[in-house]
Amino acid sequence: MSNLEEIGRRTEEWNQKVADMREKRPQEEFVTDSGIPVKRLYTPCDIQDLDYLKDVGFPGEAPFTRGIYPTMYRGRSWTMRLFSGHGTPEETNRRWKFLYENGETGFSAAVDALTFNGLDPDDERGDLEVGTTGVPLFCLDSLFALTDGIPHDQVSVALVTEPFSSAPICAMYFNCCTDKGLDLKQIRGTCQKEWEDNTLSGVSSIIGGEPYELRVVVPAGDDSWILESATCADPDVRLSQVQNGTEIRITLSADKNINASWHLKFRKGAIPKR
Repeated sequence: MSNLEEIGRRTEEWNQKVADMREKRPQEEFVTDSGIPVKRLYTPCDIQDLDYLKDVGFPGEAPFTRGIYPTMYRGRSWTMRLFSGHGTPEETNRRWKFLYENGETGFSAAVDALTFNGLDPDDERGDLEVGTTGVPLFCLDSLFALTDGIPHDQVSVALVTEPFSSAPICAMYFNCCTDKGLDLKQIRGTCQKEWEDNTLSGVSSIIGGEPYELRVVVPAGDDSWILESATCADPDVRLSQVQNGTEIRITLSADKNINASWHLKFRKGAIPKR
């Protein structure tokens, strides 16, 4: 009898022995978040047909089951990054310095609702919301204030924005670094430009009685985007949607001043080229 045959025989004996043992959810099947059933026990018999080079591979190589970098955490420790961003850029800067002095190895900055919408802090439509849901990053000076005394080339920075504002904020951050004489090749971090997750969300400041219109333009072609649904979390906000070819228009309105949190869901689809 081969080793695998012996393991298979012993596995059957073990399964029979524990069949009636108590489990915390006896009437439910254990599954992963993806709905894949999870057995009580796995042995070499479960991977006897595994193609190691194709199904597992080496660290830093496809299919990346061993990690996306060859040395992973042997080469660099994981980043300790606390979610932050509030008040003014100067206040968030003080928070960053405190975290850095106490061992943080990466920074994170959530931006406020005005930054989401491309509004300055002195805009009367959102003056009460300045810095309440994140830090306002509205010009290059705000990035200088946010990063004053911060070693850009030694820590990574996550700018938590959304697809509409990620490009200008990243551009301002890069300009801030280059103005300080830093090489962009040494700058590490992330931003959120996540069209590939099929969703788009944001927070818009609505003036009572004045409709707020959001326009999204998608590319034409066989691999484009079709708006599947548009929703708003606030029951006091009225929402309408229309897609005409590559242009999508979302209109939000309310009877009072309000910050409306909206969510768009897309699906892949074909849009004929004109």
